[in-house]
Amino acid sequence: GQCYSTLKLLSTRISHPERLLVLLKSIYQSSLELWKSSSSIEEWYDKYADLITLSRSYLSRTIGTRFYNQQLNQLGKIKSIEELNEIPSFTEIAVRHRDLLAQFPSIQEKIHYIFYLLSLPPMSGLIDHLLWDFNRILGQLRETLSAKEINALLDSVFEFLAEYKDVHTSIVLDCVLTIGKAVLDPEEPELGKRLIRKIIDLGFIPPGKIKINRDWQIIANKNHIKNIRVWLQLISIDPAFCKDLLAALTISIIRQGIFVSDTDLFQKDVSAFLNSNIKPIYVQAKHLLRLLPVFYNEIGAEGEIRDLSTEIDELCYRKDLLMHFVRKQVHTESNNTQIQLLQEILNYWVDLDPNHLKGLAPEDIEEYISHPDELNQKQHQAVNKFLSDHNLDAQNLLNQSWQSIAPLFKSIKNEDIPLKKLELLCRIYYLLLDKYQLDPYDITKFLSRYNWFDQKEQLRLKQSLARNDYDSSIHQMLNYIGRLNKIVLDPKPTQPWENIYYKRHIAAGIPSMYGQYREPKLEAMGIIFRLENLVERLIEKDIKQLNLEYLTAKTLKRIIHILELYELGLIYEGYSVSAFSNALEMLKSSQRVVRLSLDQYLDLFKQIKDSITDLINEHFYRFYEQELSHLPAKGIPGKYKKQTIQQMFAEEFFRKLLGSSFLVQSMDNFISQIITSLNSMKTIFAPEDLIKVMSYDPDLLFVPLHTNNRRLDNQVLLGAKAYFLKKMIQYEFPIPAGIVITTELFRARNIINAHPEIEKELDEKIRFNVNRIENYTGLVYGNPEAPLLLSVRSGAPMSLPGAMSTFLNIGMNDEITLKLSTMPNFGWTAWDCYRRLLQSWGMAYGIDRDEFDAVMISYKRRYKVQLKTQFTPEQMRDMCTSYKKVLARHKVSFEQDVFLQLKQAINHVLDSWNTDRARLYRQKLQIADDWGTAVLIQKMILGNISLDSGTGVAFTYADWSKEPGITLNGDFTLCSQGEDVVAGLVYTLPISEQQRKLSKSPVQVSLEKDFPDIYARLLSLARQLVEERGYPHQEIEFTFEGPRKEQLYILQTRNQLITKVKQYTIFSVPKRELKLLGNGIGVGKGVLNGIIVISRQDIDELKDMNLPLILVKPDTVPEDMELLFDCQGLLTSRGGVTSHAAVTAIRLGIIGVVNCRQLKVIEEDNICRIGDYILRPGDKIAIDASSGSIYLGHYPVETIPG
Repeated sequence: GQCYSTLKLLSTRISHPERLLVLLKSIYQSSLELWKSSSSIEEWYDKYADLITLSRSYLSRTIGTRFYNQQLNQLGKIKSIEELNEIPSFTEIAVRHRDLLAQFPSIQEKIHYIFYLLSLPPMSGLIDHLLWDFNRILGQLRETLSAKEINALLDSVFEFLAEYKDVHTSIVLDCVLTIGKAVLDPEEPELGKRLIRKIIDLGFIPPGKIKINRDWQIIANKNHIKNIRVWLQLISIDPAFCKDLLAALTISIIRQGIFVSDTDLFQKDVSAFLNSNIKPIYVQAKHLLRLLPVFYNEIGAEGEIRDLSTEIDELCYRKDLLMHFVRKQVHTESNNTQIQLLQEILNYWVDLDPNHLKGLAPEDIEEYISHPDELNQKQHQAVNKFLSDHNLDAQNLLNQSWQSIAPLFKSIKNEDIPLKKLELLCRIYYLLLDKYQLDPYDITKFLSRYNWFDQKEQLRLKQSLARNDYDSSIHQMLNYIGRLNKIVLDPKPTQPWENIYYKRHIAAGIPSMYGQYREPKLEAMGIIFRLENLVERLIEKDIKQLNLEYLTAKTLKRIIHILELYELGLIYEGYSVSAFSNALEMLKSSQRVVRLSLDQYLDLFKQIKDSITDLINEHFYRFYEQELSHLPAKGIPGKYKKQTIQQMFAEEFFRKLLGSSFLVQSMDNFISQIITSLNSMKTIFAPEDLIKVMSYDPDLLFVPLHTNNRRLDNQVLLGAKAYFLKKMIQYEFPIPAGIVITTELFRARNIINAHPEIEKELDEKIRFNVNRIENYTGLVYGNPEAPLLLSVRSGAPMSLPGAMSTFLNIGMNDEITLKLSTMPNFGWTAWDCYRRLLQSWGMAYGIDRDEFDAVMISYKRRYKVQLKTQFTPEQMRDMCTSYKKVLARHKVSFEQDVFLQLKQAINHVLDSWNTDRARLYRQKLQIADDWGTAVLIQKMILGNISLDSGTGVAFTYADWSKEPGITLNGDFTLCSQGEDVVAGLVYTLPISEQQRKLSKSPVQVSLEKDFPDIYARLLSLARQLVEERGYPHQEIEFTFEGPRKEQLYILQTRNQLITKVKQYTIFSVPKRELKLLGNGIGVGKGVLNGIIVISRQDIDELKDMNLPLILVKPDTVPEDMELLFDCQGLLTSRGGVTSHAAVTAIRLGIIGVVNCRQLKVIEEDNICRIGDYILRPGDKIAIDASSGSIYLGHYPVETIPG
């Protein structure tokens, strides 16, 4: 027609118009012949004759053969150009075909006629118009056709749509929406289900490859978001009825991805969906909704994101093109892909590899980063140093929360541009995570924007989160979710509010959109998702606090509490949890009523596991399986069968879906861990030990001395020694920092040693608690520069003085000792401490004390010294080497790893409860074997640091004093450690002046006279206990590191054993008739005629003589305690009345004399000498505990009242 009009105008201007007529006629003829050959309305009529109401002849005359023949015939008769007006042009014939559509009376006829027209090649110019016609007709289906008639049309309709989908996608999607709105009706389920199947089979439009053009605009397939919109609108008609379409949409997005830009304003579509009846399929609706990055109010870059992205660009005055690109993208192209963009920018900063940003940036940016300028070089160096300094990598930096990494940036100055850029990038990243992936940047700040939560609630949650109170935080947030669910599922529709602005970005020339969109259900769902994400993380942290490698009664209580939180979360999520709840109730009942066997617990947890499996089957597998089976197989041809490909994707799909669903996967993993642990316990532990495991509580293992714990502060757990030390701390006594390993460890040793994870947990607890002592003292265990040395002592609930092992100076090794010896005032002390540790280590492995004593004696002879304090530091160091040779001779290895050293010392102390000596002690004193022992670990107080330091034991009662109240007496020694006195290894000095003056041996030193501040402080503490706090008379073990009162430390205090005898014996002959051999300090009350024994062999050979046996020893070391139990008297050359042997002698009613300096015992010859007299086993002597005198021979005795 246009050609005709143009040529007609030309006809008046050309010289040969007849030629123009020929040309025009040929054009018209070609047009008519093309239409005639391309169309065949008669054949179409014959095919649908039963359906078409217009006559065949009418159609032929209008647009059929008769019409074309008539026009061709008329064309041949035309003689002038003007006559051509009566002949229709090509376009006019096309319009004639389209106009005929209105003459068909029925929908079926119209649809089939449109199909016919679209099959004609000459109609290609009007395809869009025909599709719009088709779309309009589809809207009338339900009004004019029955369900059966519509059903008959579906195949044709969708075959037609599929044909035009790729080229005319947008109109096809409109047609899908139209037919869906017209036809979907739950009252016609068969038709509706078939239509849904057709819609799904038509296919989902993926986002395609996201590109950025030279103008920095994002290029994406707009029909992708339209496809989602259409399906979402159809699902909203009746979500439960359209559940297959919902499943298909979820599957498609997970399979092919999603791209939503802020400018799509997709929130409106989601709001409409939320205002439909989603309650019946709430679980699956949330599966879909979690995939949609639209739960935010700020459209475009507004608020903090805009400010930070501007700031990061302005830092370098827009000279950093990469940051300028970030700013423009955030401002004008807001979408969820910017999260990945920022991730890859950080990766680029780490290694300057431009491939990280391939496809995420336009060509000019790719060119810029391919040749890093000075700005990017500096950024690269600064970022790597920052990550190295904080022991992080790029992934870790962006895989936490802003709250956890924000402190890393606190010290950064504004002028440090590279690190400031890093900080801003991280802040923008975490804000985008919050916006698009619902990962809360600051949940309490986020909640404060809404009036659904009052300020008290927000403050309570903020405080719970700040103190890492996971249980309280989780419970509060689950209750919030329950409240928000009511808003989302309220059948009453809610109204949206929007304030959107459109503008063209001046700098980039790019149109953009910004503003706000708000709608209650959308906002409530966004908060729910953010809360759920945080709850998931907190539950994960809560579970990590449990050691699920083994289970105890305490662990089960925590497990039940966590399962209760899971139960509440599942209910709010919309799951049916009756089976889960029943199994959980049985588990709770077992804790309240009966203690179950491990197999019974296994049954219950398997029941819980089965309930979770049923839940997953119901809400996941059965819901999606049908749609997954319809997936097209897109694999490598020939490599996999279709079924295999579908199965592979199904597995991947369910893994992703379960991973993103609230609580389900984490709960399933949690229960699986528990079942695995229970099965493991069955194989590791003997049946009788399983009861111990289930009652084992690792929280009962360790108690710091300097903290109060009402639940654990009792003598049964702490042992008598630690229990009373904790009391002394409350009274502000000077007690060395320390920890107590309670008797719970002793009871649980077998199960701890049997299970590697329990043992590993114990190691961690030991390290943690040693660190507590480090924090208290400022010293570091194992650090040569400031070493923390430890004492490791036993502490049974029922005291066994001297019966068990003690280790001093734990924490020393070759390196630490050498370094310590170079410090001021530690030259001699360091090696003395090490010598003592080597000796106690060797003796713990069965080496006799005499072997070490022999080394000491040989050194004294070699260097001609009488006291060990007279050795030089170098000589002490050599002596340590000799001690090591003793260990080597016995193939005993001294542990140089100080942690393993501590562990072995703890084990030796625990083992010492069951030594023959300890068993015999308990047997004699009628103490049950079941008590076990605690282990007390304290900072070493060095009484051997100088001649002004020392250690001792003081009694508050003296039987020789007639004065009421406190009379301090006892023993101490200088430049020694605590064990020297209590083990009876040294010649002791008196505590008080009165005691010194009463001594039969010439003594010049007393604590009262020579260390008045120490004595005064000790007396003050004793008075506080006995006179002010009402304690019985006390036995106080102490050490002082110098003469000042603040250098005094109390190591132990216990009730003094005071024996009030009703009667006792005395010699009935005048004193002048007694042949005096020597004097010491008396122990006990009365006199004793007996015979000398020195060794076990002597006791065995002489016990049948029916005479009292008097054990004669140079000192009262713990190893000799078992000999004492078979004797009636005790005589030693060293030690004092406060030694463990002397105290035990009193408890056993044994009469003794200790610290007789005239006595020398030559054990290798099995003889002893007192003054000029040499005595042998079986020789008769007499001892007087009242005077501390030793006499040769036996004398008559008499009994007098006590």
